[in-house]
Amino acid sequence: MILRNILFKSSALFLLLFPFFILTAAPAKAPQIRYTFDLGRKYLSLRDIASFYGLKFVLGQSACEITGNKLRASFVFDKRYGAVNGITVHYLNAIYKKGQEVFIAEQDFFSVLDPIVRSNSLKNQKIRTIMLDPGHGGKDNGAQGKKFKEKDVALDVARKLRDILTASGYKVIMTRETDVFPTLEDRTNKCNAARPDLFISIHCNGAGNPGINGVETFRMTPVGAASTSDSQAKFTRCPGNIFDNNNSRLAFEIQQSLARTTRQIDRGVKHARFYVIRNVSCPAVLVETGFITNPVEEMLLGNPVRQLTIAKSIAEGIKRYQAAISGSPIAAVPEQTQQPAPAAQTASDSTKKAPAGNNNGNNKTGNGQGTQSAQLPQPDTKKDPSPASPAPPSIPAPTPVPPSLPMPQDPKKSGSTASSQPAQAAKADVRDMIPQTKDD
Repeated sequence: MILRNILFKSSALFLLLFPFFILTAAPAKAPQIRYTFDLGRKYLSLRDIASFYGLKFVLGQSACEITGNKLRASFVFDKRYGAVNGITVHYLNAIYKKGQEVFIAEQDFFSVLDPIVRSNSLKNQKIRTIMLDPGHGGKDNGAQGKKFKEKDVALDVARKLRDILTASGYKVIMTRETDVFPTLEDRTNKCNAARPDLFISIHCNGAGNPGINGVETFRMTPVGAASTSDSQAKFTRCPGNIFDNNNSRLAFEIQQSLARTTRQIDRGVKHARFYVIRNVSCPAVLVETGFITNPVEEMLLGNPVRQLTIAKSIAEGIKRYQAAISGSPIAAVPEQTQQPAPAAQTASDSTKKAPAGNNNGNNKTGNGQGTQSAQLPQPDTKKDPSPASPAPPSIPAPTPVPPSLPMPQDPKKSGSTASSQPAQAAKADVRDMIPQTKDD
């Protein structure tokens, strides 16, 4: 009887204290991410994002950085650009500073920055077949220098890249293998019929100012955002938006490899709605390999040795992208010291590189139909909203990325109120750390 009473009292004491054990064993809350609204667009605290990544936040007079774990990302206040490990990255919205706090648009975080910094937000895919698209051809010369034509250089580079990729085990399909003129629709139809894993469009740049030079890589502009050369957002969803995050990482890896290997001016990762990357249903980028209107770059672009170097750097970027989506480590591309390039007049999505005297839409751009527009917050009002090399200099070469964290989901539409409040974070996923209100 005495033993039964002891057991009964012990059980009652355990039941009384059990909730206490549970509460004391509960994990600590994850770092909070605060947000604010500006002109109806949600912005996230970069200081809190740095904390989420386990990085250090450094505030300067005209820019800030998040740094650590072999990553250094910079953000220029009131501008739509910055850099990740020394490679210029153009954002969709201006970086927003409020007092001692700095904010990045939620869409920029989910669609541009996070896919570059981490592999968690990328769709996993096996890369077996790659389609190469040498720009222009036939009656369409593209941009022209004093000696060389864009259509010829693009085809020469594409052929060399085809050989490199084939030797590496990839199946390669070309939109053209000779000096013929497939329309933009022909190119995208061929891509969608073949269903490759990647689409790489190869071009040379051109400008009225012969002093402008450098390399740049374009990815499809996300829905609800403005292209780099524009300040008006468009809301039509296109096939090219299916892989927004992967497009960001693919463009970054190719631009990083191209700029550092060729030692040409880094004009950055940019956003555009070019026809060929807007209407294909696989990760796609358009690579501008240099300015054929620049006397020095024209001679380089026409040189078979330089063409091979360009092809090798694009192939290296593709391999780095494949390593990122598969989780396999790959050595960093050595960084090269570069000087800023002259700012260029960047054409809009609807006019860039249309053949002279030809208005039939057979250029690499073209406008989508049924789009809507909305003014973005604090757009850069310069003629060229994306200067060539505005990023802080000499950022160490990467071995991406910060430690693996749960994948954030695609951003939701934000409300239009202008208030700031802390997040109630319970998990490590960024989205769980941003409070969801009825405005979201």
